[in-house]
Parts: sequence; C-alpha cells; structure tokens
Amino acid sequence: MITTLDIVTNEIIDNCAEQIIIHKHDYYHELFDRQSTKQKQLLLGLIHTGANIFSAQFTKKYRLSTPSTTQKSVTLMDSGIIDKTGNNYFITDPFFKRFLEDMSYK
Repeated sequence: MITTLDIVTNEIIDNCAEQIIIHKHDYYHELFDRQSTKQKQLLLGLIHTGANIFSAQFTKKYRLSTPSTTQKSVTLMDSGIIDKTGNNYFITDPFFKRFLEDMSYK
C-alpha cells in the first residue's frame, strides 16, 4: 500500500498498470476477439506507430492487403477503440494497448 509519504517510482507505476491489465484481461481478450482479422492487424500495427497507416509500407508490414482495407478497419473509431490526432491514429485505452503489446510478444 502506498502512503502519502511514499515516493511513486516507475516500478510502482508499472506494477499498478500490470494489476489493471490482469484485472481487465478477460474484457480485453474478448474485445480483441470480437474484431475482424483486419481490425486485429490494424490494432497490432498501432502498437508500433499511428503515422502513415494508409501507406503501402504500413499496409504491407501489418498484412492489411490494401490501404482501402485499412480505411475499412478505421471503423474502430466508431466504437472508441481507436482515435486520431492530426494524421496519427492511436489506441485510446493505454492499458488495452499494453495488453496487446504483451499479447503480441507471447
């Protein structure tokens, strides 16, 4: 337990984030499973970058087949799973992003 006299370290923050992910694991797993294959591939790509997601390079690297496929997958914005600032797309829930990062390395 943290008291007001404790210094909050990166270790404490990482531990808290991990506990949130463990607590929401089933929800995140179901959320990911409900997406289409191309939406899953887009989400896994967004772990690394949200820039130039309609480029041929991004499309090829994350196996989205064509930029129009990526455009269809951007419907994840309608459900609030992803959003964009300027021309950069991102996963709105940082804990869901971390869950995906952990999942992609297993």
